[in-house]
Amino acid sequence: MSRPDISLTLRVVGDALDIAEVTQILGCTPTDARQKGDEVKSCHFVRYAPNGVWRLKSGCADGDIDFAVAQLLGKLTTDTDAWARLAARLRIEMFCGILLRSPNQGFSLHPTTLKELADRSITLSFDIYGYDDSQSPTH
Repeated sequence: MSRPDISLTLRVVGDALDIAEVTQILGCTPTDARQKGDEVKSCHFVRYAPNGVWRLKSGCADGDIDFAVAQLLGKLTTDTDAWARLAARLRIEMFCGILLRSPNQGFSLHPTTLKELADRSITLSFDIYGYDDSQSPTH
């Protein structure tokens, strides 16, 4: 049985987000960031960012969510007071996209991982994409 593919993004979000300040506090350059009101262009239209966002993305990991979270958090400060200062005025979230590769597949998080997230006031959110039996080689 194959393990699910996992993609993580740490997001710090808020109207008053200051990209340089968050970068300095967390000790890492974001994968991408924008201030509230920045132009966001797509191939069809231009819109304006409704809030500021600082993102740090991981590559896809093969099923080991605990390792993937530890690897992403390992790039950032361990100073829980710094995290608390950010969390007092900004929303901090670890977004986890999970692609299940087989039916009835699950995953779990180790208590250490949950504690590391909680110590940093990070909300954990999931988008879980299910197995599509029609794409199975036996169909």
